[in-house]
Amino acid sequence: PFDPIGYTLYGSYDHGWRHPGCYLVHGINPDGQIVTLWELWASHVPYQAWAKIINGERVAVPSCGSSCHPSSRDFLGNPYAGRERFKLADCSIWAEDNQQSDNTMKSVARLFRQAGVVFIPAEQGGDTTVAEWLIGHYWKDPLAPLYRITTACPKLVWEIGRQRHKDKSDQVARNVAQPEELVDKDNDAFDAMKYFFLRFP
Repeated sequence: PFDPIGYTLYGSYDHGWRHPGCYLVHGINPDGQIVTLWELWASHVPYQAWAKIINGERVAVPSCGSSCHPSSRDFLGNPYAGRERFKLADCSIWAEDNQQSDNTMKSVARLFRQAGVVFIPAEQGGDTTVAEWLIGHYWKDPLAPLYRITTACPKLVWEIGRQRHKDKSDQVARNVAQPEELVDKDNDAFDAMKYFFLRFP
């Protein structure tokens, strides 16, 4: 358990349905030390359930009929609900591309707002930049890290270890430089973390 006394708290969210969505709560203290305190990482969770969980409610999500979730799941609510100064989210959720029953189009951000969760758009890109910051700044001294992750965030820890560059085959790489981008997989919690760090470079 980590009690963030003296920390200013923030939330960050990466949206997903088939692939996992992830909501993280971060804290910064007056000395600039950063900790990621809590995560919810899950797929096939409706936005209404996400909103309740982010707002601190315990929610049971019924099975969606997929083989990966054959039975209902029980999620604990965000223990820091209402203490976040603001919440960042992937800017793609502001696209008005969700057809409603009244034939209007609404964005996921608007649906969340109607459910009681207000996000502000996060900066896009920056995968390799944030990876460099982690290695070169926040974790340059492993005995005195400037950024910590609590054990309440196992998927974030797992995903950070899975980040890797895209690689071209040896044959192609003879004529073309290897790309700088990271592989776009196993990065839902990483993206949620990245939105937070890009806000506070």
